[in-house]
This record gives sequence, C-alpha cells and structure tokens, in this order.
Amino acid sequence: MRGLQTPLLSILRAMHCRSTHHRFALDALPLIRSAAGVRLGRHLLSNHSRYLAGAKDPDLRFRDFHNHVIHVDDGYWGGAPRVAHQWYERLQRYLRTNRWGDAAHAAGVLSHYFTDPIQPLHTSQSKVDRILHRPLEWSVTKSYASLRKQWQADTSRTVFQLSDGPGWLGEAILTASGVAHEYRDTLLAHYDLKAARKNPAAAWDDVSRDRVSQLIGLCITGWARVLERTAEDAERARDRPLPRRGAVLPLLSAGVSTPRHLLLRSLEHRLERKKVNAMIDEFAATGEVVRHMSSEQRVMEKVCRVYVREREYQRQRASEQSNSDIRILPFSPASEDGDIRAKKAA
Repeated sequence: MRGLQTPLLSILRAMHCRSTHHRFALDALPLIRSAAGVRLGRHLLSNHSRYLAGAKDPDLRFRDFHNHVIHVDDGYWGGAPRVAHQWYERLQRYLRTNRWGDAAHAAGVLSHYFTDPIQPLHTSQSKVDRILHRPLEWSVTKSYASLRKQWQADTSRTVFQLSDGPGWLGEAILTASGVAHEYRDTLLAHYDLKAARKNPAAAWDDVSRDRVSQLIGLCITGWARVLERTAEDAERARDRPLPRRGAVLPLLSAGVSTPRHLLLRSLEHRLERKKVNAMIDEFAATGEVVRHMSSEQRVMEKVCRVYVREREYQRQRASEQSNSDIRILPFSPASEDGDIRAKKAA
C-alpha cells in the first residue's frame, strides 16, 4: 500500500539500517495491505528508534539464542513460538493503552523472533554451523539490497496466509521454518566460504542467491501479514481505529540522527568483517573453528548439549518405568489362605 512509501521510510532504509533485522522490520511496511495495518505502520515509523532497537534486542540484550530457532528435524524444538506469543500479548497490551513507544519496541522484538527461524541454519544444529553460520549471515547483510531486488523481480509469488486459530502466530513460525529447512542443505552446498573472505556478496552462486532471495521475500511478506493481524486485533479490542500519527517530527528526528547511525554502521560492519575473516582464517589453518567461534554458537551448543542429556534421561526413565511388573494372576485358593494366615499372624 502506497501509504507507507514515505520520505521517512526512505531515510531509515538508506541511513539507519545496520542489520538484516532492521531491513526486515522496515521492508515489510510497504507490503501492508489493510487500512488498519497502515495505521499501525505509521505508529511504528513515528517511533522508529524504538522499533529498530527492538528488532536487534534479542541478539544484543536478551541473548536467548535458543528462542531464535526451530530445529525442524528434532521435533520442532526451539522457543521461538512461545516467546513470540508472549511479546505479541505485550504488544497488544501497549496498543490498547496508547503506549506507542513501548508498542513499537515490542513490535520490533516480535519481528526478530518471527523472522529468525526462517534462517535455514536456525532450523537445525550441526558442526557445520560453527563454520558457516556467521559468514553466511554476513554475506546476507552485505548483499541484502541486491537479493531483495532479485526477489522483487522474480515472477513467482510468495504466499503467506495466516490461520484463524488462537495459535496462528506460532503456527506461522513453525510452517515458515519448515520451508526454510527445505533450503538448508542446498544453501550450505552452494555457499563459497573461500570467496566470502574477500567479498561476502561473491559467496553466492545462482542457486544459493535464488534460495536466499526467496527466503528474504518470505520474511518480509510474513511480517507484513503479522502486522496486519496485529492492527486488526488491536482495533477490535479498542473498539475504534488506531489514531493517526504525524510524520514531520519523526522525519526531522531521523535526519538529525543520521550521521550517528552512519558512523555506528561503519564501525559495526568493520568489526564484524574482522570477526568473520578471523573465523575463516582459523578454519583454513586448522580445519575447525574454536577460538573465533561466535558467542551465539557457544550458547547454542551448550543449550543443545543440555537438551540432549535431558532427552536421554527422560527416555531412560520412561524405559525403566515400562519394566514395571504389572500382571493379572489367576485366582488360587491356596494363595488366598496364605494371605489370610499372614494377616492374622501380623
């Protein structure tokens, strides 16, 4: 809907985005189709600093990385649906009580928990994650604009239809992660780690570029549908439309803070490039990544070890309990007399 194609959105896209999560949060807004969704989108743009901060807080502040994944081949293990529902309820509460800044922050946080399980390496855990996880995400960051344009030019259509049941949000996350998981092996097989050392965008071939561009489209289309449902639920609970928001002051604020955001992006990208290159160099020299493994991977490996031990313990307990001796024996008068004598003796 053209209502959210504004100069403010253009400035935020060009100057304030420092990560793919920032881009997902913003690029979904022009895809909103409902009037209620546009009203919510304008509130998010008016409180853009809170919205974009929320989109990165799960990585920077909460660091609950086990809630960023859905391991499809392990019974859909992962906390993303549960935490997403918690933040959705919080978002609705803020919208009902006119706490627009807090609502924008909650929406940003929710966008992270919604889109992260659509990253194929978040749909399973293996040793290859140590090596490719961070470089692959860095390649997405540095080639995002061209990948998004490729998706926009693609003649295929991305369909993201939400269910009407009470667990629609978690169901959407699980279903989308299943789609991403289907791309995982192909993406890993076609990613060129050696090329990523010199030019992150050159790590893709035609096959992997196509897969990643489709997943970017899935993320932003899905988040647009979630924002539409969010706005509809909020206006139904309020029994009136969300109020209109002006764009002049937010536009001025975005313009004034642009130099700071450009500096932050430059510093953050320079640091990330050093970390990724150090990881690739360690792998090239030793055949493994230990010293330069990301904190996210360290946390995930520790959580997965605990989960596996707990699962094996529960299986062992269930197996022991299943060995209980429970039978129905035939009636024996002699046995009954013995029981009676034993009771009398006692």
